[in-house]
Amino acid sequence: MAEGMLELDGNEIVGRALSDFLGVEDAAVLLGHSRAGSGPIQIRTEARLGTRVPLDAQSDNLGVAGTALTLRVSDVTPAQRSAGELRLAGALEAGGVGIFEVDIPSDKSVVTPKWLEILGFDTAPGATFDPQAEWLARVHPEDTARVAASDAACYAGETEVTDTTYRFLRPDGRWMWTRSVSVVSERDHRGNPQRLTGVQFDLDDHYRLQAQLAASQRRFRESVGNSPSPTALCSLGGAIIDANNAFCELVGFTYSDIIGVTLSTLSFPDDLEASRNRIDALRRGTLRRYETEKHIRRKDGSGCWARLSVSYDPGTEGMDGIIVAQARDISRDKELDEAKAQFLATMSHELRTPLTSVHGAIRLLSQLYADESQADGVKRLLSIAETNSKRLIDMVNDILDVERLTAPDTVFDFEPSPVADIAREAVESVAAAAINKNIRVTIAEEAEGEAMVDAARLGKAMEAILSNAIKFSDPESEVILRVCSDENDVTVWVEDSGCGIPVSFRDKVFDRFTQADSSSTREQGGSGIGLYVSNLSVNRMGGRIGFQSEEGIGSKFWIRLPRIDAAGTTASPPAKSSLPSILHVEPESGFGDIFRSALKGQAEYVRAGSFAAAVRLLDSHAFDVIIVDLDLPDGNGRDILDFAGDPPPVILGFSNSETSWSDPRVTRNLVKTRTSIDDILCIALKAAEDHQ
Repeated sequence: MAEGMLELDGNEIVGRALSDFLGVEDAAVLLGHSRAGSGPIQIRTEARLGTRVPLDAQSDNLGVAGTALTLRVSDVTPAQRSAGELRLAGALEAGGVGIFEVDIPSDKSVVTPKWLEILGFDTAPGATFDPQAEWLARVHPEDTARVAASDAACYAGETEVTDTTYRFLRPDGRWMWTRSVSVVSERDHRGNPQRLTGVQFDLDDHYRLQAQLAASQRRFRESVGNSPSPTALCSLGGAIIDANNAFCELVGFTYSDIIGVTLSTLSFPDDLEASRNRIDALRRGTLRRYETEKHIRRKDGSGCWARLSVSYDPGTEGMDGIIVAQARDISRDKELDEAKAQFLATMSHELRTPLTSVHGAIRLLSQLYADESQADGVKRLLSIAETNSKRLIDMVNDILDVERLTAPDTVFDFEPSPVADIAREAVESVAAAAINKNIRVTIAEEAEGEAMVDAARLGKAMEAILSNAIKFSDPESEVILRVCSDENDVTVWVEDSGCGIPVSFRDKVFDRFTQADSSSTREQGGSGIGLYVSNLSVNRMGGRIGFQSEEGIGSKFWIRLPRIDAAGTTASPPAKSSLPSILHVEPESGFGDIFRSALKGQAEYVRAGSFAAAVRLLDSHAFDVIIVDLDLPDGNGRDILDFAGDPPPVILGFSNSETSWSDPRVTRNLVKTRTSIDDILCIALKAAEDHQ
C-alpha cells in the first residue's frame, strides 16, 4: 500500500527516516500528535515524482518510553474527489469550460482535455507535456505580472478568488484571450496553500467581437462626424457629450465649447420650460422620441430655426443611456414661408380684387346686351369672357384655399352640424351646373346624424365631389347622394354613372394639380386641386374621404365623419383606473384622435366637443387634468373653470390666441401654433402625475 502511494519499492522504504517521506516539520507534527494520544491526522507526503499525496495517518505508541511507533497511512485522494465534484466537473466540461488543478508546493498541474482544447494544445492520446510549465511560458509578457499578483493575493488569503483575463500564445502561434478563475481549495495545518483549483474560459470570440464592434463604432462616429446632418449625443441630464461639426456650425459653438452645454441652454426663454419638460419626459421614460420645430439660441444670442428630432437610446448592459439629437436647419424654409405668406396676401388683394371687378363688369355688359338680337356676336364673346373669368377666379380661390389649409394656424369654425342639411345645401349649389348638362342630382337617403365640423368647409368638399360627378357624367344621367348613419359615423355617398377613374390614376386622385387627362385638349376644365382641398378639409375635421370606381361604370365617393351625440361628445367617461385621467375640451375630433392614440396606456383620455358636453362630464366625474380650448362652438372655455370643482384639477388653457388666460386657476397657457403635440403631451402627463 505504502509502496504504491509513495511510488517506491519496499527496499527503498525500510530503514529510512520518517522525515525522508514526510518532511522534518510534518514528521515532528505526527510524533507530537501520537504522544498526545489523539486520533487520525491528515498530512501530505511527497512521492518520487514530486507529487504531494494527501494521507490519513495514525500512529500508536508501542514502547514504554515511546520509542516505537506503528504508523498506518491511507491515501484520501479518492475520498476528497466526491461524486458531486465529479458530476460538477463533467457539467463544466460539457459547457465548454476547462478545469485545472495546481499542486502549489511542486508547481505541477493536472488539467482536463477541455483545458487543453481551449488553449490549443494537442489532445491526442499519448501526448505528454508539463501543463503548468507550458502555461507559465505562454502568458503574454505584459500580463504575467498582473496574473502572478492576483494568484499571490489569493495564496496570502487577501482575496478569496483569483480572477484574471489575459492573452495567451497558442501552440499554433496565435495570441488568444482567455480567463482563469480559481480558488485555493486546500491549505495545510499552518494555513499554507497546497492546492489551487480553477476553471478556464475561452474569451477569444468575445474579444474579437468587441474589437469588431469598437471598429464599427469608430466608423460610425467618423461617418456621423463627417455627416452634413447636425447630430449631438447628450447625457440623460441633457448635457452634450459629443457633437459633429455640422451641429457645432448650426449652434455657433466650437467643438471644445459645446461639450457640457445643455439642450436647455440652446433654448430661448419662451421655450425653456417646454425643453426641460421634454428632456424630463425622456429621462422618466414617458417619451422615447419626439420631433418639434425649435427656435435655437446660438452662442452669440442670435436665433435659427431647426427641425429637431430627439430620441432616447437606453444603451446596453453596463452602459448608460444617451439622448440623440438630430437637427435640420429650416431657417431658409421659414424665410420662404414668410415670403409665401406675403405673396398670398398680395395675390389675394392685387389679383383677386381686379379679377372680381372684371368678372362683374362682363356680367353687366352681358345683361345690357341680353335683349339686343343684333348683337349675337358680341353676346357670344361676352359669354366666353364671363365663363373664363369665373374659371380664373375659382382657380385663384382654390390656390388660396390650399395654402390656407396647409398653414398651421388655419382656424376651423367647428360646431355640431346635421350632415344631411349640409348635403342639401351642397346639392343646391351645383344645381346650375347640373341643369347645364341636363343631369339630375337627387338625394336618395337623408339619415339623421350630427358631426362636429366646419359646415362651410364640409359643404365645399361635398360641392367638389358633386361637381366632379356632374363633370364626368353623360347628359341625361343621374348623380345620387346618400347620407347614411350608424352609432359611430355619418357617411355621405355620391354616386355617378360616368366614365370611372383609370386604375393608373387612382393613387393620384387626391394629389394637387392632377387630372386623369391633363392634356391641353381635355374636354373637362378645372385646376385639379378640388379633391385635394376636400381631402385636406375632411382630414382636419377628423374624417376620412375615399372612393370606389370601375372604368366604364362610374364612381362612388364617400366622406365619413365621427358622429356626435346631442351633447357633442364622441367618447364615454373614463372608468376607474390607476392611470391619470385627462379631460380634453376640444371641438376638433381629429385633434382629439391624435391625443387619444398618443396617450394610450399612459392616461385615461376623454374628449368633450362642446361646452355642454364638458359640463355634463365634470358634473359626474373627477379628472386629474383638464385641457380647455378657449374657443368652443357653444360657449367660452373660461366658463368651464367654474364647473371644475374644489379643489380644482390641473387646468391647462389651450387656444389659437397669443393672449394668456388671466385666471389664477389656469396652471399653464398653451398656444396651438407655438406648442407641438409632443410638448402638450409631456406637459399634460407630468401635470397628471403630479396631481395624483
